[in-house]
Amino acid sequence: LMICAALVFSFAFLIEAQKLMNYAASPFFKSGTSSLASAVENGFGADGGEMYDSSSSSSSSALSQSMPSPPQLTIEEKRMEDIKSIISPHISTPESLQLLHTPQYRALYWLAVEDGRRLTIPTSSTQKSKLIQRYILALLYFALDGKRWVHDFKFMTALDECRWNMQVEDENGEVYTG
Repeated sequence: LMICAALVFSFAFLIEAQKLMNYAASPFFKSGTSSLASAVENGFGADGGEMYDSSSSSSSSALSQSMPSPPQLTIEEKRMEDIKSIISPHISTPESLQLLHTPQYRALYWLAVEDGRRLTIPTSSTQKSKLIQRYILALLYFALDGKRWVHDFKFMTALDECRWNMQVEDENGEVYTG
């Protein structure tokens, strides 16, 4: 009976460790632990809960618990990953695209989720160039704190990015095209 209980416990531990590794490998894994090894050592599962229930003495309860499926990417997450694969690592570093406060992440998020133009994920080099161009202009907007610009130059609108400009008249009546 002791051997059977040890096997059941080992099997349940392996299932939870596999769930944790699958979850940690997902692109949207955000954990307070410094590594997968420390998460396993501390006994935390992929959902942040304990990997096993120490209060349960029944050997069949570990097997009867249903194993949740790995997290599925939402449409927005999938779109972000697709765009990220085009702009990283040649335009922006993978690290800068992971940190929520960076202009790179904000431009990526805007392009994938908030952009009213909602470009299709490109397959040709011409389409990729168009997406990269729009990303770089969004990156410029976020890096230069575009929300505080006196004139927004129609940036971040659903217009084609080549039309993100406007005529601005200065205090002397001279007209400039931005």
